[in-house]
Amino acid sequence: MKKSPEVSNAVIARLPKYYSLLISLREKGMKKISSTQIAECLGYSPSQVRQDFSCFGEFGQHGYGYDIDNLIKNLAHLLDLDRNHNMVIIGAGKLGQAIAHHQLYKKNNIHVKALFDIKEGIKSPDCPVYTMDKLGSFIKENDIDVAMIATDADSCQKIIDDLYALGIRKVLNFVEIDVITPPGMTVLNINVMEGLYILFFKSLMK
Repeated sequence: MKKSPEVSNAVIARLPKYYSLLISLREKGMKKISSTQIAECLGYSPSQVRQDFSCFGEFGQHGYGYDIDNLIKNLAHLLDLDRNHNMVIIGAGKLGQAIAHHQLYKKNNIHVKALFDIKEGIKSPDCPVYTMDKLGSFIKENDIDVAMIATDADSCQKIIDDLYALGIRKVLNFVEIDVITPPGMTVLNINVMEGLYILFFKSLMK
């Protein structure tokens, strides 16, 4: 299987959708699937599905389709889900705790190790909560490789810089501001308001 550096962002954005669909179909007992079936489930064209997969090699067989187990294995490798990831969440408010309690993390080899907050005394039913002064030692002692940020806007950039200094290179940011990303770090910004704006725009176009 090849990993092309020229794969478009649109293709990359569709990979998790393929993966989630295939996981759900496997749980229902399906063993194989065609590009047409995948396309019908996700609202794509069969040729789009085949083109997306062809970016990474040949996953299926002509006249047979795709073996679901094998396709899941290949997509898990592309999405780096075939190994464990240890994660911390910065911000132990309602949003941070809601994110921490997501049920699908462990199924995908993602382990939420702790929440961190500037406030003391915060409790979480399923995850330990520490103050920010413990962040550095915790990251080093627990092999943390990914972080989520769910804090206020004022502290977000400093947290990004601190995480970078601590060796974290993968960050999912739920704070609705544009941050300066240090070289070598990947930051994915999740902006709820921008999503609503796009939703409103698309609804007007129909």
